[in-house]
Amino acid sequence: MEWCGQSKNGGLWLPRAVAEQRKHWLRTSEGKGDGVREKLTVIRGSKTYKQVKTVFGLCIGTIKYQFDDIGMDIATFLKINRHVGKLVPTSMIREYLYVVCPLYDDEDNPIRLSSNLADTANVARWITDIQATAAEEWGIYIPDPDPSWRSKEPTDE
Repeated sequence: MEWCGQSKNGGLWLPRAVAEQRKHWLRTSEGKGDGVREKLTVIRGSKTYKQVKTVFGLCIGTIKYQFDDIGMDIATFLKINRHVGKLVPTSMIREYLYVVCPLYDDEDNPIRLSSNLADTANVARWITDIQATAAEEWGIYIPDPDPSWRSKEPTDE
């Protein structure tokens, strides 16, 4: 069982129904932690379709940059015990993310980002799943895009 909540006033906040269910689950499992996991998530507002495509591209670009920086080849990416020596292409990262973090429509059918059935609320949750997958599998932090990037002064970095 996994509980997702928000950070409020320095603590974990759960909606009332989730908090009640959590109390019941913990009480019946007698504190053994049988399959109980708590996770703090960032809840985002819906974005436009163009913003979502850009964020997905930035996720893939960040992963690709980190892979190239450490020299990850296709064999390491696919966990094959054989040296290939070819860097992981962007298209492979994209397809991998579609398989590992599938995007679903309202009827739980897998869809692509280009589908007209992809609403921005579901896609925003999907982006969060991609960020979590990159952090868990490869130790890559994918930050949320800074909404005020246009108003910032450029740096010399």
